[in-house]
Amino acid sequence: MGTSSSSEDNNHQHIFIFVHGFGSSGHRHGLYMKKLFRDHFGDNGFKFVISKANTGYTPAETLFRTSLGVRSGGEAFARELEQILNKYSSATELSIIGSSLGGLYSRYAIGKLFGSESEWDHISLINFVALASPFLGYSPV
Repeated sequence: MGTSSSSEDNNHQHIFIFVHGFGSSGHRHGLYMKKLFRDHFGDNGFKFVISKANTGYTPAETLFRTSLGVRSGGEAFARELEQILNKYSSATELSIIGSSLGGLYSRYAIGKLFGSESEWDHISLINFVALASPFLGYSPV
Protein backbone atom coordinates (compact mmCIF):
# COMPACT_ATOMS: atom_id res chain seq x y z
CA MET A 1 0.00 0.00 0.00
CA GLY A 2 1.45 3.38 -0.99
CA THR A 3 1.58 6.58 0.96
CA SER A 4 -1.50 8.75 0.95
CA SER A 5 -1.60 11.98 -0.98
CA SER A 6 -2.10 15.33 0.68
CA SER A 7 -5.63 15.55 -0.77
CA GLU A 8 -6.44 12.25 0.99
CA ASP A 9 -4.86 13.57 4.20
CA ASN A 10 -7.14 16.60 4.07
CA ASN A 11 -10.34 14.55 3.83
CA HIS A 12 -10.29 13.91 7.57
CA GLN A 13 -12.37 16.31 9.66
CA HIS A 14 -11.88 14.68 13.08
CA ILE A 15 -8.47 13.51 14.30
CA PHE A 16 -8.14 11.02 17.17
CA ILE A 17 -4.68 10.79 18.73
CA PHE A 18 -3.62 8.06 21.16
CA VAL A 19 -0.71 8.95 23.49
CA HIS A 20 1.09 6.16 25.35
CA GLY A 21 2.36 6.12 28.91
CA PHE A 22 5.58 5.33 30.77
CA GLY A 23 7.90 2.86 29.08
CA SER A 24 5.35 1.89 26.43
CA SER A 25 5.40 2.46 22.71
CA GLY A 26 1.63 2.49 22.72
CA HIS A 27 1.67 0.27 19.66
CA ARG A 28 -0.59 -2.49 21.03
CA HIS A 29 -2.93 -0.11 22.85
CA GLY A 30 -2.99 2.21 19.86
CA LEU A 31 -3.79 -0.54 17.37
CA TYR A 32 -6.58 -1.81 19.61
CA MET A 33 -8.01 1.71 19.97
CA LYS A 34 -7.69 2.27 16.23
CA LYS A 35 -9.63 -0.94 15.51
CA LEU A 36 -12.25 -0.10 18.13
CA PHE A 37 -12.80 3.36 16.65
CA ARG A 38 -12.89 2.09 13.05
CA ASP A 39 -15.37 -0.65 14.00
CA HIS A 40 -17.58 1.89 15.73
CA PHE A 41 -17.23 4.98 13.51
CA GLY A 42 -15.92 3.60 10.21
CA ASP A 43 -13.53 5.78 8.19
CA ASN A 44 -16.02 8.57 7.53
CA GLY A 45 -13.96 11.71 8.08
CA PHE A 46 -11.93 10.27 10.97
CA LYS A 47 -8.17 9.88 11.17
CA PHE A 48 -6.60 7.88 13.99
CA VAL A 49 -2.97 8.59 14.87
CA ILE A 50 -0.71 6.81 17.37
CA SER A 51 1.72 9.28 18.92
CA LYS A 52 5.39 8.49 18.50
CA ALA A 53 6.70 11.64 20.21
CA ASN A 54 8.04 9.81 23.26
CA THR A 55 8.79 6.47 21.60
CA GLY A 56 12.37 5.40 21.04
CA TYR A 57 13.86 3.03 18.50
CA THR A 58 14.34 0.42 21.23
CA PRO A 59 12.41 -0.39 24.42
CA ALA A 60 15.33 0.96 26.46
CA GLU A 61 15.26 4.28 24.57
CA THR A 62 11.48 4.53 25.08
CA LEU A 63 11.92 3.89 28.80
CA PHE A 64 14.58 6.62 28.91
CA ARG A 65 12.45 9.14 26.97
CA THR A 66 9.41 8.58 29.16
CA SER A 67 11.50 8.97 32.33
CA LEU A 68 12.55 12.55 31.43
CA GLY A 69 9.44 14.06 33.01
CA VAL A 70 6.13 15.61 32.06
CA ARG A 71 7.57 18.86 30.71
CA SER A 72 9.97 17.10 28.35
CA GLY A 73 7.36 14.58 27.18
CA GLY A 74 4.67 17.26 26.95
CA GLU A 75 6.90 19.48 24.82
CA ALA A 76 7.72 16.54 22.54
CA PHE A 77 4.04 15.71 22.14
CA ALA A 78 3.15 19.39 21.55
CA ARG A 79 5.65 19.50 18.66
CA GLU A 80 4.24 16.29 17.22
CA LEU A 81 0.66 17.55 17.64
CA GLU A 82 1.52 20.71 15.68
CA GLN A 83 2.93 18.55 12.88
CA ILE A 84 -0.23 16.41 12.85
CA LEU A 85 -2.51 19.47 12.78
CA ASN A 86 -0.48 20.95 9.91
CA LYS A 87 -0.61 17.66 7.98
CA TYR A 88 -4.39 17.40 8.36
CA SER A 89 -4.98 21.11 7.89
CA SER A 90 -8.67 20.81 7.00
CA ALA A 91 -9.48 19.05 10.28
CA THR A 92 -11.92 20.92 12.49
CA GLU A 93 -12.18 18.51 15.42
CA LEU A 94 -9.61 16.87 17.66
CA SER A 95 -9.85 14.15 20.29
CA ILE A 96 -6.88 13.04 22.39
CA ILE A 97 -6.73 9.81 24.40
CA GLY A 98 -3.81 9.56 26.81
CA SER A 99 -2.94 6.42 28.72
CA SER A 100 -1.26 6.91 32.10
CA LEU A 101 1.68 9.31 31.63
CA GLY A 102 0.33 9.95 28.13
CA GLY A 103 -2.60 11.74 29.78
CA LEU A 104 -0.18 14.14 31.47
CA TYR A 105 1.72 14.72 28.21
CA SER A 106 -1.59 15.41 26.48
CA ARG A 107 -2.80 17.85 29.13
CA TYR A 108 0.51 19.72 28.91
CA ALA A 109 0.35 19.95 25.11
CA ILE A 110 -3.32 21.02 25.11
CA GLY A 111 -2.53 23.82 27.56
CA LYS A 112 0.42 24.94 25.48
CA LEU A 113 -1.27 24.85 22.05
CA PHE A 114 -4.87 25.73 22.85
CA GLY A 115 -4.42 28.57 25.32
CA SER A 116 -5.39 32.15 24.60
CA GLU A 117 -4.38 33.54 21.19
CA SER A 118 -3.97 30.08 19.72
CA GLU A 119 -3.23 29.60 16.04
CA TRP A 120 -5.48 26.53 16.28
CA ASP A 121 -8.75 28.41 16.92
CA HIS A 122 -10.38 26.66 13.95
CA ILE A 123 -10.01 23.29 15.72
CA SER A 124 -12.50 22.23 18.38
CA LEU A 125 -11.14 19.96 21.09
CA ILE A 126 -14.02 17.48 21.27
CA ASN A 127 -12.67 14.90 23.72
CA PHE A 128 -9.76 14.70 26.08
CA VAL A 129 -9.65 11.30 27.75
CA ALA A 130 -7.00 10.38 30.28
CA LEU A 131 -6.91 6.70 31.25
CA ALA A 132 -5.32 6.01 34.66
CA SER A 133 -3.29 9.25 34.52
CA PRO A 134 -1.62 10.29 37.79
CA PHE A 135 -2.88 13.90 37.93
CA LEU A 136 -2.41 13.96 41.71
CA GLY A 137 1.11 12.53 41.51
CA TYR A 138 2.16 9.13 42.72
CA SER A 139 3.34 7.65 45.96
CA PRO A 140 6.14 5.08 45.72
CA VAL A 141 5.49 1.99 47.82
